[in-house]
Formats: sequence, structure tokens, C-alpha cells
Amino acid sequence: AAVQLGAAAKAASVGCDLNVVVEPDIFVEADRHVLGSAVSSLLGGVLASMRPQGYILVSATARKGRVMIDVDFHLF
Repeated sequence: AAVQLGAAAKAASVGCDLNVVVEPDIFVEADRHVLGSAVSSLLGGVLASMRPQGYILVSATARKGRVMIDVDFHLF
């Protein structure tokens, strides 16, 4: 949630949309700070290249005991 709030504020400041979709009941056993830092770094790289009217979709899904975090973005 903290990563999402920070990224949403940055996305709004550059005029693009950020949507986050997380599959219900996902549980990740990891260091909260390390995972948050990794996702923040990933989104920071994407946000640095965004233009107004662009959008970012971040999704998290669970499959076979693993969680996949996808970042899809479009520059318009």
C-alpha cells in the first residue's frame, strides 16, 4: 500500500494513470522492506520515462506457489 501511494502521487505529478490489481488472498513471505524497495525501484524506472496521458498497470498474481508482479506501461 505504501509503495502504491508513493507511485500514484508520482504518476499524478507527470499526468499519467496508475492502476494496481492484486489477486485476492495473495500471501508473500518475504522481508517487507526488501520487497517494497524492489517494487519501488521497478516502478521508479518506469515512472522516469512516463509522459502525460500514459498509463501503468501493475498486477500481482499467484501461480504454483509463486507470485508474479507484472508492470505494463504505455507511453502516448
